[in-house]
Amino acid sequence: MIIKIKEVSKALDKNGSEYRKIKGTMPDGKETTKSIFSNLEDSWGLLEEGAVLDLTLEKKGQFWNVAEIKPVEQQPTKSQGVPHHSEKVREMVPREEKMSRDDWIEKDRITRKSIERQTSLNASIEVAKLIGADKTTPEKIIATARVFEAYLEGKEVQPAKSRLAEEALKLGAKEDSAS
Repeated sequence: MIIKIKEVSKALDKNGSEYRKIKGTMPDGKETTKSIFSNLEDSWGLLEEGAVLDLTLEKKGQFWNVAEIKPVEQQPTKSQGVPHHSEKVREMVPREEKMSRDDWIEKDRITRKSIERQTSLNASIEVAKLIGADKTTPEKIIATARVFEAYLEGKEVQPAKSRLAEEALKLGAKEDSAS
């Protein structure tokens, strides 16, 4: 497993033994966290922010532990010979781009909106369960979710009693006009 280290921290296991925890990015852009225990203490010197390492993993029980750490060394460039896999890995590891304040604001807005929608839909489904599946439709569930969403956004939502009264009046007016 190839990883570009972003952060290195010290930690203690349940027995009080010191180990290292690394956070980093794999060539496909996914973030990962790995623990490097004292059996690899001789390799702790390789654990530096920005380092690109090749970690060999070994399964022990339900966990994949790091069994070996090798630095990914600079190999000859294409003009000097056949490119080595490590050169390809360096090209694959995404370059860090700083997000601006506006980028963070927009990311937070999108995240908040997504959470509001998920929460609203879950609440609407719970209401549908109380009502009974035979008395509701997906359209009603989504409409109810939108009411919850409006409430979470701080928009004024008409109280249920008032809405029911208005609907009853409308039904009464329709019955009067039909007769």
